Amino acid sequence: MTKIALIVILMSIFVSNHTTMGKPMPESAIVAAILKVTTTKYAASHLTYKQIKEYAKVINKVAIKHQLDPKLIVAIVRQESNFGKFQYNSSCGLTTIQNISPEIMVTKNNKIFIKKCVITDIGFTQINYANVQRLKLDMKRLTTDFEYSLEALATIMEPFKAFKKAEPKLWWARYNVGIGTGYRTIRSMKAYYEDVMRYYIK
Repeated sequence: MTKIALIVILMSIFVSNHTTMGKPMPESAIVAAILKVTTTKYAASHLTYKQIKEYAKVINKVAIKHQLDPKLIVAIVRQESNFGKFQYNSSCGLTTIQNISPEIMVTKNNKIFIKKCVITDIGFTQINYANVQRLKLDMKRLTTDFEYSLEALATIMEPFKAFKKAEPKLWWARYNVGIGTGYRTIRSMKAYYEDVMRYYIK
């Protein structure tokens, strides 16, 4: 066996070990991914290294438990809240956790408001308020407990795994659109897929 052939085999083993859903990844690889997606050419990551290491450990734990790709979780969290930089999405746009707290929210007609803004998504993984109600989730914990927020994400994604065979690339993008069919659903899934994959570190 030539040296080149041996290198190719070793590289293929490395790649397969790091892209299989539900398999643990080196914590250092997840740390590197988080650091890369939260850093821009204009500013360093808003997270401390200690936070990044803690988040990486939780991501690995949840990925193994729910048979998910840890790098996909990194990408989704970056897309949804930039790892907690934006904790609420509303009809008035994204809001930081410093600007709003659950204690000053008002529930009316099965909707949640802050002033005149309707809160639509909450927490690290931007859980839709309808799912918050359906799953009886704690809104404050969604914004403060990273693992709790990831568990909510995994729970919501679980039924979408039934679409893996028909939608091998897009099935997880149903997290943003739900269970639906038709052109608009597929178009929305593709758009979300493209948004998230910008932060998927290969």
